[in-house]
Amino acid sequence: MTRTSGSLLRLTAKEQQILKMAIQGMSLDQMSIKSGQSPKIVARHIHRSIRKLESWSINTIPVQSYHSPSEQGLGILNPWQAEHRITRIIREIGNLWACIVVLAMPNGNSGKTSTSIETISCHILNCVRHSDIVTKWSTAEWIIFLPHISREHTDMVAERLNRNHFASWTLSVLACLATPGESFSQLAVRGHNELLQQYINRDLGSWEIP
Repeated sequence: MTRTSGSLLRLTAKEQQILKMAIQGMSLDQMSIKSGQSPKIVARHIHRSIRKLESWSINTIPVQSYHSPSEQGLGILNPWQAEHRITRIIREIGNLWACIVVLAMPNGNSGKTSTSIETISCHILNCVRHSDIVTKWSTAEWIIFLPHISREHTDMVAERLNRNHFASWTLSVLACLATPGESFSQLAVRGHNELLQQYINRDLGSWEIP
């Protein structure tokens, strides 16, 4: 599996502009006027954006370069460190674990600064237990491993994560319980794909793309 670039980075500037307007609930005519392009061209931009996001969902795997030194200092592991440690834990506890996937999407024209990303990392660490393991999978995606946890408590953690007040970011959160024989990486990929698909369906599912 090859690694594609994170989040919205592969979208063109025009695709990002159109996608953000669509997420904000603007009509096709409104987007056409604001972007200075015909409704047909706007619809094509939306269609291409969805395909790129879906491709990113299918092909994304962890990348260590997105793990900043300050996040290392906070105790966030890179994917390979996390998987090595988590695999040992799973051997001991069986299926008594879960994952939470957190995906941050930018609001409006706010840029991705290291400060804002690290603020989200701090928010995540404040919502989990000391025994939980947090790892970065891309510029703005985190996977949380929760050992010895029930569905009820997993949902409680997810609810805490959703209580954010980031003006420039929207967090999407998905909790996944392990199934028999499922590895951490398999569950993390499954959760990643499900979360991104939910994001696409929620914000763009109402569009009828020709």
